[in-house]
Amino acid sequence: MSEIRWNVSVVPEVTQPLESGGHQEFTTIHEDIRRTLGGSGTITWAETIQDSAWAAGVHTEELAQATSGNGIETAACDMLFIKHSGFQEVAHTTVSTDRLNIRTSADPSAGSTIISIGVGEAICLPKPEIAMYLIAAANTISVEWAELT
Repeated sequence: MSEIRWNVSVVPEVTQPLESGGHQEFTTIHEDIRRTLGGSGTITWAETIQDSAWAAGVHTEELAQATSGNGIETAACDMLFIKHSGFQEVAHTTVSTDRLNIRTSADPSAGSTIISIGVGEAICLPKPEIAMYLIAAANTISVEWAELT
């Protein structure tokens, strides 16, 4: 049996400012939560990679543009992984500071933003049920993604 395994961990931190005569500035976990949030899961999959951008462990990144979105067909997808490379092009020569928006429409002026990720950030979505489009906030963004079924 082939499986996809994932883990997530979220630490809700707050910074306490310097208190003259009391303490230095410090960071701590938010008082209302008091712990790290986390979970994990496993999905059985058929070992199919839906996009043809992967071969021998190497991904040919694709460009998300600000003018129209690259579509991801997720109707039968078991796991969707998307990563903002931090660069404007596949050659990784020009640094990007733009956010990568995952939207419900290929038209940047239509639909809704589902998720917006920053430089170097990544997400994984188990069993997504909606078509998604990768759109750069401005310029272009080189994106690594995998659609596993």
